[in-house]
Amino acid sequence: MSNAAAHEARAYAERSWKLNRQYTKLDAELTGWEQSTAADGSPLLTVRISGPDQEKALLAFTNGTSVVLDTRTPHQWPAVDFSVEGRVVCLWRTGGVWVEMWHPEAAAPLSPSPALLADLPRPTGRQGAVRRLASRPSARLPFGWRSRASASTKEKG
Repeated sequence: MSNAAAHEARAYAERSWKLNRQYTKLDAELTGWEQSTAADGSPLLTVRISGPDQEKALLAFTNGTSVVLDTRTPHQWPAVDFSVEGRVVCLWRTGGVWVEMWHPEAAAPLSPSPALLADLPRPTGRQGAVRRLASRPSARLPFGWRSRASASTKEKG
């Protein structure tokens, strides 16, 4: 692939990103373009996404319809990749050029510890009664068929 193909892929990626931002109204920019070679020998363009809505913007771009691929050349639809630690990547291919858009992975939210869960108040009064009733079958369930079946077998016999 030539440098012209990489330049065209970058321009197309920037237009697609701009179109995606117009539709989603999310605040995230493409910054720091780098060009290298992928493992298969194809050109690889890498760009970081930065801004307060970077996570939502990347997800919207990956799931959106703002990317139209050139099917006459090797291509691949955008897909999210978590294989690089610390990064969330959207990887796609157009015109034989790989385009990698990424943002730093956000810290995982802390899960509540069992000690904190044990301190939660227990349901009392009416809440407790509702919880006990929920464990019984509903009156609307068709459990009456047994009594009807036994009555009909008595009539036949």
